[in-house]
Amino acid sequence: MRKTAAAAVILLLAGGLLCAGSSTVSENDLPEGAVTFGIFIDAGAVDVLVSDHLYVKGGIELIVTDGFSLEMPVTAVFDRRGSESSSGFTLLDIGLLLKYYPGNLGFWTGLSLFQGVNFIGDSVPEQRYHYMTEIAFGYTFTLPFGLYIEPSVIFRDPLKTFHDSLDYIQDYIPGYGDYRICLNFGWLFWTVS
Repeated sequence: MRKTAAAAVILLLAGGLLCAGSSTVSENDLPEGAVTFGIFIDAGAVDVLVSDHLYVKGGIELIVTDGFSLEMPVTAVFDRRGSESSSGFTLLDIGLLLKYYPGNLGFWTGLSLFQGVNFIGDSVPEQRYHYMTEIAFGYTFTLPFGLYIEPSVIFRDPLKTFHDSLDYIQDYIPGYGDYRICLNFGWLFWTVS
């Protein structure tokens, strides 16, 4: 599992270096002081074909200045095993991710400013609320009309600060792993000067 995560990070770094000449999601074209809003959805829901969970993630993005953006991802994880220990609840993960584009290139790195995890539903576990931290690495490929594709890797609790919470969550939702490979499809649709 750790070898897969390390390989994904190496591939993202190599891809970022190879594509260093491409521009980011219209950030270079933003007027001074402009704020751009966008939405995204993760294609990771297709892993339901090979796993026991449905992982739905989407959110909003706010580009506040050259090289920085804020992202508010919302993730819901549904366990499809149908056992008594997993029925009657869903995992809801809401966060705020600060993304930095060094050199205004497509490669970015991110750090969660806040990450709250909550079990919701009819029969939730005893400990419903948890906190988490994440770091992420990715690359943004620009498409016409404000569209973009963004492969990334998310590492949960990299400093092992919330390892008790992560272990507890994984006991109920094994699909909520230490890392996650994402493929976001997004659209930057509104710029305010």
